[in-house]
This record gives sequence, C-alpha cells and structure tokens, in this order.
Amino acid sequence: MLFFLRTGNHLALVDCFKAGQCANLLVPTNEHYLPMLYVLGIQQKTEQLKFIHHSFDMGSISMRSFMLQG
Repeated sequence: MLFFLRTGNHLALVDCFKAGQCANLLVPTNEHYLPMLYVLGIQQKTEQLKFIHHSFDMGSISMRSFMLQG
C-alpha cells in the first residue's frame, strides 16, 4: 500500500480489499483505513504527500502517518 501512496495510485487503494488475504491482514478493520481515503480524495494536484511519522508498535502495528502539503 505504501507503493500506491507514493505513486498516487488512489484507485488501487480503494480496491485494496479485492487483493485477497494479504490485504485483509494489512487492514483487518476499516476505522483507520477509510479516513485515509477521504484525505486522499481531497488531495489537490499541487499538494504533495509528506510522511510525518514512521514507527511500529508491538513489533507489527504500523504507525505511519502522512499529511498533504501544498
């Protein structure tokens, strides 16, 4: 999913649940995933995606955060 964020392939992120079991393991529930899609939906052509936090909690929970910067 990080690849799709970096390349701006938002449609692949919307349809990620069609990717099978791996996608279901990456995003077991929607409450943290769907807000990301709302933010990406309002991204302007002049705005860049900037990663502002990268870490893992308990060894496997990604705490990656981003913001739009124009």
